[in-house]
Amino acid sequence: MSCFIFNRNKLIRIPMKDIVLIKAAGPFTNIYTVNGEKYPTNLTLKEFEEILGDKEFCRVHRSSIIALPRIQSIEARVVDLGDRQVAVSRTYYPLLLSKIDKFFKVKTKKKKK
Repeated sequence: MSCFIFNRNKLIRIPMKDIVLIKAAGPFTNIYTVNGEKYPTNLTLKEFEEILGDKEFCRVHRSSIIALPRIQSIEARVVDLGDRQVAVSRTYYPLLLSKIDKFFKVKTKKKKK
């Protein structure tokens, strides 16, 4: 699957499997891909949430959506996506753990003693 965005008067197709991070930056939203490209667009994060669905992507901050398959590690509410680190807000952290459980079919909750 792919999404199409307008970028500098040009319609560009971006395969969803290539998206690593979507980050709000003032009046624009930047899409970062696996090949290091950055595509600014005027779509909002809310619009991206609707376009992408919730299976492979997760909002982790009011200004960031990440691709779950690109997660390398999570430490102290910071997600390592390989070449980028993204902060996870307290509000979105439980959602991220829940989506990781479903997507990777693992349990992220620590057992209580």
